[in-house]
Formats: sequence, structure tokens, C-alpha cells
Amino acid sequence: MAIKGQASLEYLLISVVAISLLIVSASALFGIREMAIKGAAAAAFRSAAVMLADSGSEVCSLGDGNGRELSLAQAVSVESEKGEEGYVVRYTGAGNESLVRPCPCAVEETQGLSGLVYVENEGGKIKFIGR
Repeated sequence: MAIKGQASLEYLLISVVAISLLIVSASALFGIREMAIKGAAAAAFRSAAVMLADSGSEVCSLGDGNGRELSLAQAVSVESEKGEEGYVVRYTGAGNESLVRPCPCAVEETQGLSGLVYVENEGGKIKFIGR
């Protein structure tokens, strides 16, 4: 009878260890998933901000009256200030992401651009217009 009881206790301990290992590995997988989601959001912001910055510089170089239309997957806000050589433009996202790029033209500040956006050079000033 003692042998049956000992075998049951051993199986119980093995089951507890197995369940503990499953819990630890499941929590690690959830942590990896969260980091992957944050990484994907940061990559989407960077892509949208670089697209806006490149379009703004291109439209500025082409001169007054030129424009480009682009589609953004992530919301981006635009802030600008006069620097030593032209303007410094900061593109910010929903979190704490930001991208700073120089631009030879003045840039109109805009909040929450997403979806279809028209980038226009109007009298030497770059405007981002959400559609």
C-alpha cells in the first residue's frame, strides 16, 4: 500500500513541475508577443514618418505648386522650427516615437495625419493636408 501512495505522490510532483514549466513558457511567449507588437508599431511609425519627410523634401525641391499624394498606415504629427540651415522638422507618433529631419522649406505644423495625405508646396511652404 505504501508503494501505491508513493507512486501517486511522485506523479503528483511530476505533474506540478510540468504545469509550472508550462506557465513559465506561456508567460515568456506572451512577453515576446507584446514586444513584437510594439516593434511592428514602431516600424509602421518610422515608415510613415520617413515617407512624409521624403515627400516634403521632394516637393520642396520641385518648387512652388508641386505636390504628392501618399498613404500613411500610422498617425503622424508634424512640428517645425527654424534652424541654422533651413528648418528642422519633428515627426511624432502616438507613443513616444519621433523622427527629426532637416528641410530646406518652411513646414506647416499639422496634427494627427493618417490615411490619404496630400503634400503640397504652396509659396515655398510645405503643407500636409489629410484627405
